[in-house]
Amino acid sequence: MATISNGALQITPDSVGNFSLAHRSGRILLDRFFKLWDGNGRVASFNSSFLINIFRLNSSFSPGEGFAFLIAPDIDLPPGSDGQYLGLTNSTTDGNPTNHLIAIELDTFKQDFDPDNNHMGLDINSVRSNKTVSLSHLGIQIAPVETKNYTVWV
Repeated sequence: MATISNGALQITPDSVGNFSLAHRSGRILLDRFFKLWDGNGRVASFNSSFLINIFRLNSSFSPGEGFAFLIAPDIDLPPGSDGQYLGLTNSTTDGNPTNHLIAIELDTFKQDFDPDNNHMGLDINSVRSNKTVSLSHLGIQIAPVETKNYTVWV
């Protein structure tokens, strides 16, 4: 479902016109293996930075569920991973240690396990974050009504 539009990666389809983003998720992944740690306990160092804009089509609508920077062993989008699963897992795989994924989520919709509807979380094998921090008191609104770009550095 991801495309390149106006020189930018668009994770979900453009919803202008008669198209709904309900039950949609998308992935854009670098399809190249790299080693994060070896058997001797040594950990690799990496960083990535990118510009995001979580756009609300109409200021009266709530934003989608959010966005996640993902490191995973494969590029496949799990079926049923839309909504609260942020394209990471689904209702049967969430929390499974064999997922072997880690993600930084920028969450814009409060689930019962979330602190609020504007937080960042560290996700390991699940969308139930191991650590979260609310961004509202920092003056950051992940999906503001007006268009705003944020630089994210992982």
